[in-house]
Amino acid sequence: MSLSKNLALDVHLRWMIRRDMSKVMDIENSSFEEPLEEEVIINLLRQRNAIGMVAEKDSLIIGFMIYKLNKKFIYVVDLVVAKECRRANIGSQLVKKLKEKLGQQRRCSLVIDVPEDHLSAQLFLKSHNFVATDIIQNRWFHAETEYRMKYNLPDEDNEIEKLIALFQRRNRITCS
Repeated sequence: MSLSKNLALDVHLRWMIRRDMSKVMDIENSSFEEPLEEEVIINLLRQRNAIGMVAEKDSLIIGFMIYKLNKKFIYVVDLVVAKECRRANIGSQLVKKLKEKLGQQRRCSLVIDVPEDHLSAQLFLKSHNFVATDIIQNRWFHAETEYRMKYNLPDEDNEIEKLIALFQRRNRITCS
């Protein structure tokens, strides 16, 4: 599948099943110099708190994500879009799906570790309001420095207070 640059592609997101593994591994292997091994992914998905989802268009798997549910946050282990389908809004749809899961079960943030040399992933996450919060050395997936990037669910009360303060400053209203 070949796409023109910046074409928005609407995909179906569904749970990953066993028969998806060969296409998931094709995407993983073509995307990284040191991809996760199939056995590692299968062992991850066997964990009670781990979930895999695929992005599918016309019965073709063109992206996937694996994440772990923790008590207060969702940890994204892997989020990958096939090279020929990048810049078609697929990664954004995966991130949107994750953001929708926040708050449903009192989880308030998304966390993902990104290798230091993976600038495109860092910029992609930044465009979705993720912020680098930590530097991590020698994680178990990669033997390199990684940035921990985090998205926090906006606090509605705090957002309202910020808007009121902005309104007051713009209109030169002083509080007495």
